[in-house]
Amino acid sequence: MATTQTLWVSGSNVQPAQRGYFMSEVRDGFGSAFYTYGTQWFFFPIPTPLVGGKAASLVKVFLLYKTVGTTVIKAIHLDDGRKKLKLDVLTTAVYGAHDVKPDSMNSWTVGPFQMAFGLNMGAYVDFGPPTKQGTPGIELVAAGAEFQTP
Repeated sequence: MATTQTLWVSGSNVQPAQRGYFMSEVRDGFGSAFYTYGTQWFFFPIPTPLVGGKAASLVKVFLLYKTVGTTVIKAIHLDDGRKKLKLDVLTTAVYGAHDVKPDSMNSWTVGPFQMAFGLNMGAYVDFGPPTKQGTPGIELVAAGAEFQTP
């Protein structure tokens, strides 16, 4: 009989695709915050459960976040090792404060995808152009995935 397991990683684990003077990065016990302009990919490694030596199937993903200013998340991509699982989870850009619990703006049903190695979730963030309201940003609190195990 299949069971469901949900695994989470802290936003402190997120890795930006590029680092440099152009981006302010803050990490604390609540996750990570980034402030910049333009676009940037952020990657979360999420463990994949094994039961009796068999990998689980990915069925849902979560990203707890809070955007600041003009920032929007434009895409979520999912990979299993070098295998692309899903290139665009989102049907529209998401933004706002969705950093406390799963809701319809930070949880997406996918697959099921049979996992082999480990889930990598990529979030493509558009911070937008410079504005008079301050530097756009994003707070990444946690990422998670729901798996069905054999």
